[in-house]
Amino acid sequence: MKLGFIGTGNMAGAIIGGILKKGIVKADDIIGADVLEAGREKVKAAYGIRVTDNNIEVVDNADIMFLSVSKKIKRTVRHQLHLAKMYLYYNTLTKKGCRLPATAFDNISLYLP
Repeated sequence: MKLGFIGTGNMAGAIIGGILKKGIVKADDIIGADVLEAGREKVKAAYGIRVTDNNIEVVDNADIMFLSVSKKIKRTVRHQLHLAKMYLYYNTLTKKGCRLPATAFDNISLYLP
C-alpha cells in the first residue's frame, strides 16, 4: 500500500510519524508534496519519505492520499486533483481499449470536504 500526502506540514508530519511508528507502511511507501522546499526537506529528514513539489506525482504514486493543506489553498488543490482524477480515469479506460466521447467526464467528481 502506497500513501501520498499533499501538504507536508505539522498535520501531515504527525500522521506520517504515527504510521511509521506503528509499522503500517515503510517510509519508502510514502510520498509527500509541498510547494515549500523547507516543508519537503523537513519531513524527508525526519521520516525518510520521498518528496516532490508536484501534487500530480503524488496522485500517480499513491493508493491512498491525504490532503493536509490550509483552507486558503484547498480549493486550488481540489481543482488540480479533480483534473488528475479525470486524467487517470481516462488513461485506465483507454489502456483497456475503451474509447470515450468527449463528454465522458462531465459527471465525474472528487469529494474532498
